[in-house]
Amino acid sequence: MQVLNQENHQAGILPKVTNSQVTGVHTSIFVPVESEYDLTTARFIFSRLSQEARRLLEPSMTDHELNDHLRPITRAFESLKFSPGTKGVAFFKSSSAFYHTTLRVAPPELVVVADSFHVKPLLHCISSRPACYAFALTSRQIKVFRVEGDHVTSVKSYANKLEENDNKKKGGFIGQRKRNKEVTDKFIRDVAKKLHKDFNLRHRGIAILGPRALRRKLEVELAAKTPLNVFHQSTLYASLEEMGVAVEEAMSAQTKTKSQKFVKRLINTSDKGMITSSLDEIASAAVQGRIERLVIDPFIQVWGLYNRTNGLVRTYNKQISHEDDCVMDDISEEVIKNGGDVVFFDSSQLENVAPYMAVLRW
Repeated sequence: MQVLNQENHQAGILPKVTNSQVTGVHTSIFVPVESEYDLTTARFIFSRLSQEARRLLEPSMTDHELNDHLRPITRAFESLKFSPGTKGVAFFKSSSAFYHTTLRVAPPELVVVADSFHVKPLLHCISSRPACYAFALTSRQIKVFRVEGDHVTSVKSYANKLEENDNKKKGGFIGQRKRNKEVTDKFIRDVAKKLHKDFNLRHRGIAILGPRALRRKLEVELAAKTPLNVFHQSTLYASLEEMGVAVEEAMSAQTKTKSQKFVKRLINTSDKGMITSSLDEIASAAVQGRIERLVIDPFIQVWGLYNRTNGLVRTYNKQISHEDDCVMDDISEEVIKNGGDVVFFDSSQLENVAPYMAVLRW
């Protein structure tokens, strides 16, 4: 049995759960966590969802098979340690594989027993927090970190060797302070050029951390060459964990705002020719590879059956058997497989809008 523990970030799980070749029952459980300290509520929710999973699994399993199927999930939940920034946990169990991961975006309280894994909340979490860079700077060095999901990785460091090699020292406090600023400004200009050379920063999410004057100088130097997306600025954080949580939350807030604005533009556009909110048309277009961008509410479930060969869809008021799933979950996988994008938005914040829409290629 394959096991992926909570230290592995969500992006590592996604290809495994979407490309499962195993037939039979697939159980997906999503537990929201209000905070890293509210374990009592998390246990209560998990217990309720486990009972629901048992009810859904009973028609297709014996008691012995059912206990074997759910036991790894229960053990994994009991051993979890929630770090700061954790908003939920996801479990995926089939006959031959078991994966689980903590989530940085709160999922719905949800259990799905189907013939494939339910991945929509996982997609939402990943798309809400795309990989970005954090530049931590002082007058002596600039460190580059890559923030992706719940991982913060040190990528590169640039030391200010100009200061120690400076042979133009000026006398007096005022003169020396002016010279230090000249050296620091040159250091930041030089590093800005190196950052553009070493990393693709065009429209990439960037957090700049450090003293205000240095942050502003680096942003100006970087923006002089290419359009930037500086979504967060702050003083330096006390730890990598604290930095990761703050940067992630700022990135998530920006992504959510952009998604809501994008949906508003779709609603208000005068040319609706390539935009549809018809479920039948969306389902058919997905298997044909015609969807450029699928826009869905991650908390809305549309239960039913989706034929990934001909694109026909049948919906129900609730999940009837393990062959059913949220059809928007299956459609999302088809869109991604065919090179399209999935955008998540909160339909409750907008009036008279469908919980799903698609922008078509043709």
